[in-house]
Amino acid sequence: MRRTLVRLFGTFTWRPPDWLTRTGSRRFGWWALGAAGVCGLAIAGYSYYRSLPQPLRVVVDVAVPGIPPLDESMMPGEPLPLRLAFGFPSRPDAPPPPALSAARLSLVEEEVEAGIEMRPAHPGEWRFETENLLVFKPERDWPAGQRFRIRFAKELFAPNVELASYEVELTTAAFAVELASASFVQHPEIAEDRRIVAQLRFSHRVDRASLAKRLRFSRQRGQAARATLPYELEFGLGDRSVVVRSEVVPIREHGYMVRVELSPGIKPATGFGKQGEALDAEVAVPGRTSYFRVEALDARVVEDADGRDRQT
Repeated sequence: MRRTLVRLFGTFTWRPPDWLTRTGSRRFGWWALGAAGVCGLAIAGYSYYRSLPQPLRVVVDVAVPGIPPLDESMMPGEPLPLRLAFGFPSRPDAPPPPALSAARLSLVEEEVEAGIEMRPAHPGEWRFETENLLVFKPERDWPAGQRFRIRFAKELFAPNVELASYEVELTTAAFAVELASASFVQHPEIAEDRRIVAQLRFSHRVDRASLAKRLRFSRQRGQAARATLPYELEFGLGDRSVVVRSEVVPIREHGYMVRVELSPGIKPATGFGKQGEALDAEVAVPGRTSYFRVEALDARVVEDADGRDRQT
């Protein structure tokens, strides 16, 4: 066997380093054997620890509050609550977890006045609606894109309950802008009052200054040039909706287009984030030949008051 290996790979020589020569090969061998034994024991101990049943720790499921919708009159609803549900994590290869009563019984259905820290602070009321559901009802709207950190004191929970983490984080809904509609509107009583009317909607209270800088009405002027068209803003309650009315637009010989533009960068009044994409819509203003026209003609024979047929 040895001859075969020598023929295949040749011969090798090894010279030990000076430190090993000074130490002695026998002493080094004992040292290496001891180190290997310690590593083996550490690995075996860790494997044994991993094989032991792990204690059940309670986890927190955070339901990030959504955005209250606008009603038919563009009134925003009340700010939605933050809900924190406490429970055991589900494990497909483990038996069903035991019943849980996370909160101290004395706190169930009561307002929690101490033991919860929210950063940054936000006014509202904490309450355990059930022994496993903690609800925060805010007094004012949630800011857009705001990151919150919430810490719990151990005293809030039953003595036998241990949380996997006593701190949770969440980020509120992002700011969004919608160009809901844009149309040519004729006043029902004033013939000369014709305007372009646009409706804007926002997920959160909008910053008025940033909106004014990035909203533009322009009308076609020649083949390529456009002229800015003045407008006025009418904000809804809560500044989550705006009706934009242009100045009176003239009816010319030929029709033309008016463009409504929202450039990126509109911000919420509170919180973070901004509109990232440009929004626009074009509205056709009719010309005299198309605005004043007969849309339908109908001929009929009817009876007059004397019972005689009349063609109309």
